[in-house]
Amino acid sequence: MGTLVGDYFSWRAAFVLVGVLGTVALLGISAFLPALENPPLVSLCERLGVVGKPAVFVTLSLTATGLGCGLVVFTYIGSLLRKLTGFGEIGVSVSSSSSASPG
Repeated sequence: MGTLVGDYFSWRAAFVLVGVLGTVALLGISAFLPALENPPLVSLCERLGVVGKPAVFVTLSLTATGLGCGLVVFTYIGSLLRKLTGFGEIGVSVSSSSSASPG
């Protein structure tokens, strides 16, 4: 519909049409959507179910830390090794994996 309006009038008319339709949708939602009661506030620890369960909290913390460290290693350290050694992406991967595993 926006392309059709843009072809017949201009791209500006298509943006005006989107704005008008958005306003109509906003008015319709505000008029016909029933009011709901706000849910009670719950902390993140309660949502995750870690209150009184330190093992779950430690596991989630270590998982998040491990994922973050993995992102740093593959994003930043890999490119640093490529610049320092002059190897391409495959060369750094092969040399890193071959040095990590014995034999």
